[in-house]
Amino acid sequence: MLSYAGFGKSLLPLPVLRWSKGQFVNQNLLDFQDEYCGRILEQAPETSRVLVCSGDALFLSKDRFQSLPEADVVVFGLWVEADVASRHGVFFSRRETPGDLAFVRQKPRVEELQHLSSDYLYLMDSGIVLLSERAVAVLMKRSGWDPASGDFGTGGPRFYDLYADMLAAFGSERSGMDKEMDDLSVRLHPLQDGEFYHFGSNPDLIGFTLKLQNRVIDQRLHLERSAPHHPSVFLQNSRVGVQFGSGQHHIWIENSVVPSTWTLRNRHILTGIPENEWTVDLPEGVCVNVLPLKDGRFGLQLYGFDDSFKETLGAGMRWMGQDLGAWMRRRGMDLSAFGLPPETDALDLPLFPAGRQRHCPVCCTVCSMSRCPQSPGGMPRV
Repeated sequence: MLSYAGFGKSLLPLPVLRWSKGQFVNQNLLDFQDEYCGRILEQAPETSRVLVCSGDALFLSKDRFQSLPEADVVVFGLWVEADVASRHGVFFSRRETPGDLAFVRQKPRVEELQHLSSDYLYLMDSGIVLLSERAVAVLMKRSGWDPASGDFGTGGPRFYDLYADMLAAFGSERSGMDKEMDDLSVRLHPLQDGEFYHFGSNPDLIGFTLKLQNRVIDQRLHLERSAPHHPSVFLQNSRVGVQFGSGQHHIWIENSVVPSTWTLRNRHILTGIPENEWTVDLPEGVCVNVLPLKDGRFGLQLYGFDDSFKETLGAGMRWMGQDLGAWMRRRGMDLSAFGLPPETDALDLPLFPAGRQRHCPVCCTVCSMSRCPQSPGGMPRV
């Protein structure tokens, strides 16, 4: 989700939910997370000092948290189907002792979950963790903190993943020994009637916002009438002149000006687009993000709806919905000529131009023409 990854997905804006009162037009995911996690902290034992939650996920539950266990580490699990659990971290406990964590698996296969379910209960990791002062000290130490000097050293903190490294080291039946972790007490708490909303990717952004919007289907409780377009079209803080048909879906427009001279299809994320009179014919699956820069220029980020930006150059990096090498060859460029190492990250590549062009910069990346007919002198494509 490139548009919001730079400043943290917790700050992504969420539309006003039609079934709930007391909202405001500039609300974001953090507002919902703060309210929910605040209830947990209010009911947490005195020994729990820090709450950590995943920035791209929202969990709702009817749990009142009035009987939270006291431990150095309290992890919160969610009852989900096997196919959902297989895409996340999973907590396992013996059926006869459901509060005792046995071990943790990261993205176990559905077949493994089905095999283990005869002896174990399994819950998806909600990303919510309560830590005692002792647990925080261990986490800091594993990240390179030196209590004597009171800092992380000249190199700064070492990378240490709370979920994949620390939580995976807990459990009475885990493989391997870790004396420091063994000294910490751990308890597993299942969220009652929990609901899971994940905002990790572009499809997730629209899919789970739609699921959240449809959380209450009783029309008598809806505080506004349905918009005159497909329910997966979300418009926030924007001026949009495009008329949407019933067949258009999975469109997210936020903080943007999209005049009637734009032609949209399906699966678009459009963010930060300034006032413009451009004529744009956007292919399906293309997303646009415009960033204002300090020197008065604009940065243009065009990408594909399904681009994850998780692959490296040597691991099949995809951009604009296709293999990056194939995209470049269509435009007469040879990726190997750049001499980049295979571990190069997508965001370290010069894929996103910046400038003050008066012509439409979007077409430059979408089309396959070698010269731009809209710019003075046929300015070369970016």
